[in-house]
Amino acid sequence: MTVDTGATLTKIPRSLSVDLGLVPEGVVEVRFGDGRTIEREVASAGIRCEGRERIVTVAICEDSEPLVLGATALEALAFSVDPVNEILVPTALYEFLATA
Repeated sequence: MTVDTGATLTKIPRSLSVDLGLVPEGVVEVRFGDGRTIEREVASAGIRCEGRERIVTVAICEDSEPLVLGATALEALAFSVDPVNEILVPTALYEFLATA
């Protein structure tokens, strides 16, 4: 699976979504880096990576397209990317602290 911090959603091929029993929940418009837009079906899927597991929204793509781990899944799983060493790095989860 390719990790792409520029991709919002994780992308999985339709055949894998069928094998996993995922049910499409709707359609979203996505934009490519060259400005083109297309519509993709989306579903909720459990993703497990290095002992961490979360339910995230995935885009369902054609079988010829690569699997992509996108930014929302990386954030939900609390990973950042070390591009030099090509590894995922565990990170802390942050939250807003309101002050009076």
